[in-house]
Amino acid sequence: MLKSNIEIELNFMKSFTQDAFRLTHYNKSLYDIVRTSNGLMKTRPDQWTTYTSLSMLRTFENALFESLLPEVKQIDKNPMQRISNATMLIGNVNIQKVPVSEIVPRFRYQEDIKEAIEKEWKMPSSPLYSGGATSVHTASISDKPLFEGYFEGIPHIEKEQFKSQMQSLMHSEQSAKLSGAQYKLPVTLSKKNGDLHLKRQQGKEGFTHIAKMPLPDYDQITLSEWLGLTLLKNAGFNVSKFQMVSYDNEHHEYTTSQEHVEESISHASISSDNALDDELSFLDNLAQKLNSNLNSMTRKQNDVTQTVPFLISERFDIPYEWDEQTRKNISLDLGAICLVTSEEKYELSFETVAEKLKQRIPSSALSDVYEDVYKQIIGSYLLHNNDLHLKNITILGTQQQEGHYEYKVSPIYDVIITPLVITSNMRESIKKGIYKQALTINGTNFPTKNDIVDFAVTHFDIPQKRAESIFDTSLMNVRQAVKDLEANMPVEIRARKRWHDTIDTGLALIDRNVRHIIEHGTSFGTIAERKNKQTISSDMMNATHIMPELR
Repeated sequence: MLKSNIEIELNFMKSFTQDAFRLTHYNKSLYDIVRTSNGLMKTRPDQWTTYTSLSMLRTFENALFESLLPEVKQIDKNPMQRISNATMLIGNVNIQKVPVSEIVPRFRYQEDIKEAIEKEWKMPSSPLYSGGATSVHTASISDKPLFEGYFEGIPHIEKEQFKSQMQSLMHSEQSAKLSGAQYKLPVTLSKKNGDLHLKRQQGKEGFTHIAKMPLPDYDQITLSEWLGLTLLKNAGFNVSKFQMVSYDNEHHEYTTSQEHVEESISHASISSDNALDDELSFLDNLAQKLNSNLNSMTRKQNDVTQTVPFLISERFDIPYEWDEQTRKNISLDLGAICLVTSEEKYELSFETVAEKLKQRIPSSALSDVYEDVYKQIIGSYLLHNNDLHLKNITILGTQQQEGHYEYKVSPIYDVIITPLVITSNMRESIKKGIYKQALTINGTNFPTKNDIVDFAVTHFDIPQKRAESIFDTSLMNVRQAVKDLEANMPVEIRARKRWHDTIDTGLALIDRNVRHIIEHGTSFGTIAERKNKQTISSDMMNATHIMPELR
């Protein structure tokens, strides 16, 4: 009888299920997603089938699923398109298409049967167990500003088809999918013959880094992000590993000095072919060829491109192969913590975030999480970053033992100096938005220093003196980081006038903002929103014309 009922239910599921996908984390099944005529549904062997839509059902599982998916864009408004071409998501979560026949019947069992099914479902011996690629670092980028290696398979910003190529790679190709408004590609860093090699991820391969690309209309965005991350790192903030990548390093242009030497020896031998016994003739030819190739190399190094770079960010949610123990992380952005969709990422206050963190994070970790989020708020405020929304702060859950996780805030990974990126032809409403914080504090998107400190005391339970000390120390450290970078500009940037001018302008903007906070207790460009929402300061109107000499 039971078998008959199972067959009936399975046939019923087949009749209305159009596609089925399985989500796995380190090869353990999380749940299955099925596409039906009524939309996407989540199913597990021990639970009733439910909708995945977070707007319909505000559950943590739905919020986690939402946070892992690429954000909804014009090109993929259909929710099915968000997962149909994805193969891997953040946090070593795989998403794989599976036959509908593999989806087991979903109905209510007695508790003991449910537990047995749950256990069997997660065992490698189970036919329901799905393996997938696991991303792991086999190489790591250095602390130098510019990537020293080569890359391939990444579109060039100055090519005519750049925009269409990027959209195609991000949305159409079978590959890992990433969230965010910025063009991003999953890439893998490895070593080949002793050289670092960066390659675009494809298919079901894992990936180790994220390439953040310039935008055609905002091509300074990667230089802005490099500057913001550099200043925060030098000021003592916890920042993810990052590097700029010059288009000079594209694979077909990459030639090592060793290759030049080998080429010179080969040419010298050919030139000396009629006098092979004459050692002096060979050495003379070799010297000439080496000198010629050296001049060629020097010209190449001096004739560096002015094209803006792209940025690579090293994933902090996956392990390194040299780790003694594999760290199994799950990434929870604040959108998942707060049970909101990606479309709602700007809609909450930080006061609400504090409440949701208290509900979700164990009390043993809460004070550290609060303090780290507070530091990210301060860093964003100091750098004119108006994009610290719910998806740009992540909590890492690291598995300690089955069913037990330790939680901490991830390194800072997404920062822009907004007035450096948005610089011309702006309506007044856009100019106002340059200095607007993404989430409100004390009822305003234009908080003062006191608003931020009072918020930390009242809602993050940080003692008053500690909250003030963290803010003041962060401010002074960023100010010093600006001075240090001005005095010690990396040669890789000085050699490229366009890069240098952009970085200089960015430093001027940050220096001005820090001085304004010290003198007035609020960031530059803040408007009296609560008094008159239509008032825009004259300083703000001129902010987009800031140049380095105005310091």
